[in-house]
Amino acid sequence: MLTTVVLAAKCKKLVAPAMNTAMLENPITQDNLKTLERYGFQIIPPDSGLLACQAVGGGKMPEPEVLLDHIARELARPKTLQGVRVLVTAGPTQESLDPVRYLTNHSSGRMGYAIAREAMLRGPRSPWSPAPPACPWFPSWTPGR
Repeated sequence: MLTTVVLAAKCKKLVAPAMNTAMLENPITQDNLKTLERYGFQIIPPDSGLLACQAVGGGKMPEPEVLLDHIARELARPKTLQGVRVLVTAGPTQESLDPVRYLTNHSSGRMGYAIAREAMLRGPRSPWSPAPPACPWFPSWTPGR
């Protein structure tokens, strides 16, 4: 039933494959994923970690926040920036005074991250340059996703 409904649907289709690492790495599975991409399906890459079978490796279902970010990217906004390249920098600025000292500001980078997210929702995969690079509250759609 599911396959017939998917075949008839005219909407965007996202697939999040989750399975044992050996199944995921099987050439047949990889060919099937490439075929789905060729027909316009978006494949959400699986995570790595502890799997349901207690093995550790690739094939783990992405966290719900990651899935939601992919869904939001497809549905949340009109694609008014499709084809536009966007670079967003975020975080504090540091200017060297000498080899030991520097001037900086207290920017958290949240505004830059919000701008990058909004750009991402409107079309392009926004490259971003975070400073500081590790921000635990930053969403999962960042580089390479």
